[in-house]
Amino acid sequence: MGTVSSSTFANSIDSVTYDVRLRTHTILAGLAYKFDRPVLGYLASAVDPAAAETTSRWTGAYAGLSVGARRSNAGWTTTGFEQAAPPSWKTSILIPPAPPPAAPDASTASQAFDASTLIAGGHVGYLWQLSSRWVVGTEGDVAWANSGKTVAGLPGTFGTTLGARTGADMTTVKEDWDASFLTRFGYLVTPNVMIYATGGTALQQIAAATTCSLAGPWCLATRADSRSWIKPGWTAGAGLEAILTGNWRARAEYRYADFGTVSHTYFGSTSDEVSADIKVRTHTALLGVSYAFARP
Repeated sequence: MGTVSSSTFANSIDSVTYDVRLRTHTILAGLAYKFDRPVLGYLASAVDPAAAETTSRWTGAYAGLSVGARRSNAGWTTTGFEQAAPPSWKTSILIPPAPPPAAPDASTASQAFDASTLIAGGHVGYLWQLSSRWVVGTEGDVAWANSGKTVAGLPGTFGTTLGARTGADMTTVKEDWDASFLTRFGYLVTPNVMIYATGGTALQQIAAATTCSLAGPWCLATRADSRSWIKPGWTAGAGLEAILTGNWRARAEYRYADFGTVSHTYFGSTSDEVSADIKVRTHTALLGVSYAFARP
């Protein structure tokens, strides 16, 4: 993947610039579906409905299980605080005193809490086959996962360099279960294979916590604070589903979800108040199997 360059501890005497070069080796196991006649023949038959094959019926209720992977993109931005700057008795030769700033330290206020995890869940739905080619449906699902990231320091508080060194201050953002309520629009490329688009409303459980120690560079007392949310958002994606045999179907699907921003003030009603916005988006890839209660 070439090389990426960055620096850490910007605007401090500990600034470090580095290059990271990434290469990967991948081994895959796969499953393929062989169409019983060329796809172009089916696409052509859409012009002549009388020629379309309608031996497979998609109408009916179904339920199934899915497994896959989820990538969470969570961004923390410190937006305000009570202290104007670290008190003078908390500075040291490692963090020289500076004039009181009017806003969070721009070089440390934003922090990425991206994480990946495995995900597993179940889904139920109902499909209506409107014609020889078109299918529409509705679906609900819920999945369980546990992804998160912890970093040293408290973003934006003028002391993350010392906080990271001492391990005195820590900040965590986590994503747990999610759920979706979806509408599906499908097109039958063969009587047994459907490509589809899906989208709707999603829910994501989000948690964030921070600890701040008297031994660290910021807090005037040792404190801990946490908050969790069930955040609604929107999701959209696409997939491919095929009838395997009898009432069993298999699918592969990708979904993107955006849950907007949650806001919280940590250590409220103290001299160490820190306000932050957390923006969460997810990318999910799923493989699933379903059982259709109405025979094809």
